[in-house]
Amino acid sequence: MTSGAPDGSDMTEADDVERLLPFAGNDPGRALRLRRALDRLRESPDPEIRAMADDVLTGRLAFRDLLTDARFNRVTAERVPQFFQQWDALDEGQKATIVAEGRAQREQDRAEAARLRRDDA
Repeated sequence: MTSGAPDGSDMTEADDVERLLPFAGNDPGRALRLRRALDRLRESPDPEIRAMADDVLTGRLAFRDLLTDARFNRVTAERVPQFFQQWDALDEGQKATIVAEGRAQREQDRAEAARLRRDDA
């Protein structure tokens, strides 16, 4: 999948992962999850958030600038209480299942990121 660079050239998902590594603790799996989270933000109902996610993925906006943007922080802060309400409503078994699924997904993402990096080399 390509995201497109500001100069019109195509950037691969592997390029995006490399660019996001510093913000993901140099963990390629985390960087891949971050990249895919930005893809999901491109589908936000908020046009400003969509545009900012697109700007990060195309290299027009640094990820650090996204994290410090007041509009981005406003939108994400509005959703945090909803997340915690949903989490608190789960029983311990449901929470344990979600945690286990997250750990499994993390390992899949690491393997996928390694494959992307090999294929892009």
